[in-house]
Amino acid sequence: MAIDIGIIGCGRIVEEGHAPALTRLADYARVVALADPSQERRSIVANALDVLRAQQYDSWQALLSSGQKLDAVIIALPHFLHKASIADAAAAGVDIISEKPLAATLEEIDHIGETIRKAQVRLAVIHNYTYSPAVEAGVRAIRDGRIGDTFFIRSESLGGSHYRGRDPKAPDWRTQAAMGGGGVLTDNGYHNMYLSEAEAQSRVVRVYASVGRYVREQDVDDNAVVMLTHANGATTSVQVSWAVNGGGLPVHEVHGTKGSIRYSQEGMPAEIHENSVGEWRSLVSPEEAGQWTDAFYGALRDILAAWADGRNAPTGFKEARHNLAILQAAYLSSKRSQAVELTELEPG
Repeated sequence: MAIDIGIIGCGRIVEEGHAPALTRLADYARVVALADPSQERRSIVANALDVLRAQQYDSWQALLSSGQKLDAVIIALPHFLHKASIADAAAAGVDIISEKPLAATLEEIDHIGETIRKAQVRLAVIHNYTYSPAVEAGVRAIRDGRIGDTFFIRSESLGGSHYRGRDPKAPDWRTQAAMGGGGVLTDNGYHNMYLSEAEAQSRVVRVYASVGRYVREQDVDDNAVVMLTHANGATTSVQVSWAVNGGGLPVHEVHGTKGSIRYSQEGMPAEIHENSVGEWRSLVSPEEAGQWTDAFYGALRDILAAWADGRNAPTGFKEARHNLAILQAAYLSSKRSQAVELTELEPG
């Protein structure tokens, strides 16, 4: 039976990712209301999802107090608004699907966790990168032992700017510490943390990083180099940047004792080199890989399917907090100029 969902925030991610995914998930959910201060943004998403004008609101407070029947809300707001909007949604007794990161600080995320616990509502966080068809194929190959034990993951994404928001009043909120909390590491690097654990098949236990602002005129970081040590001994190297105006060659590779997997930029097709075979072969073709927005379909599908079966979402508060702890450890490591153990930031 489909549940009734409201969407809070109608920016680019909702327009390009959530809305197309939800049109394919009609058996699980129907969007019955939208909230965004911009009428233009509401109209664009409403047209994509057939939401009536009477069910469009200029704030999440107006939506949640409207009497509109809701089973859950999707929160796709700037990071600094998550704590308040989640608290109001929890008070209204609706389940919550949040964009990443769940919060900008561990203090905020722990407050959210307590709010959810007291309200006894369900919480899911969208970790969409693991749902790319190419990455899914790669992780399956890793789990099947085709490249042996992962020992090194290399991920580099170097660009000259951030994604600008669609809200004409605050298109550059990601570059403001008061709104985004952090810069390129928080916004882009976030995905590399949970992705590395899926590919290493092991949790991160230690972080060493250099994070700073070098080129962009902003009050958050524009460049980050992070080394992650996993519990099984594997190492992940992450490099993300908003400071390289000419762009860098994208790299995403997973190396194991019996072979390697690599991804390219166009559609993220995947290839595998099994040492016993001795050549690179396709894991996923460009046609099979689809577009980057297709990953939202997989993420939302698994969340909604889990809830429909009475199970917890695959990525909830625990996973979101752990991922944020890795990021915070990177910032702390850069400040201290030394490695940080995750046990310092995670409960025992």
